[in-house]
Amino acid sequence: MTNHIYHEIKKLNRFKYLKMAGILFLISITLIILGATLDAGLSLIPVLFITGFVLFFVEFGFLIAFAVKATKSDMQVRELIVEGFWQKKIETWTYEHSNSFSVTSKNMQDSRYLTHPMIPQYATEHYYYTLSDITNDLHLHALRYTHQVSTGKGTSQATDFSGYLILTKLNISSDLYVRKWDLSEKMKGFFMVPKPETIDEDTAINGPFDENLKLLRKKLLSLGFKDVIFLEQNGFLTILCEEMKLIPKVTKQIDENDERHKKHLLKLVQVISSIDL
Repeated sequence: MTNHIYHEIKKLNRFKYLKMAGILFLISITLIILGATLDAGLSLIPVLFITGFVLFFVEFGFLIAFAVKATKSDMQVRELIVEGFWQKKIETWTYEHSNSFSVTSKNMQDSRYLTHPMIPQYATEHYYYTLSDITNDLHLHALRYTHQVSTGKGTSQATDFSGYLILTKLNISSDLYVRKWDLSEKMKGFFMVPKPETIDEDTAINGPFDENLKLLRKKLLSLGFKDVIFLEQNGFLTILCEEMKLIPKVTKQIDENDERHKKHLLKLVQVISSIDL
């Protein structure tokens, strides 16, 4: 990885407002503590208190500015990495494969990629990038679905799914739905998704799940994903590989970055290459 990408990301100064909010917080707390501990007869005391409280509220303004800018900054970082780095390297990284691969951060689809009931309709879809196998016309989409939940003292963001979606060309039954049977899935079964017809060890199964699909799921799970979900969408088999980290970190170390990002993309190439249906 070249220093150019790292410096381009640094120039975005994504955490400027957060840093300023932190500095103002420390100053405001210091002024308030000084006002409380100095001799009460000093005429400076009211000024310290007022200044401290004013800075305390200004701090919230910077936090709001950081939150507003965060989404735009994240999109800019993704574009710099995918368009400015991955696109230039992917041909070199994948030259040992007979297939031709491309990658883009441009979302070419207006509608949602995933409409299955496993994701609430009110959840927000966050698109990251698409890795395409041009030879076989297969596309892996990096996506995250989130929604806001109330904590009693405010709201927080809950993640419904994070990982990769691949729509294959295999026609399957409309009731196919295969996923890991853990506590979270058991809770969903009460109100969102169909209860499993069969539970095979730690796997919940709805619909016909033949040996070829079992072998494919086992192969994909061996790549280290938290879960591999099979379901029907638009009449075809859709594969979801669950993973939280969709883009590796970028640091100053050129060789380390190059190796980390190459390993990440080659893992996704393995996913696509495993799909021979």
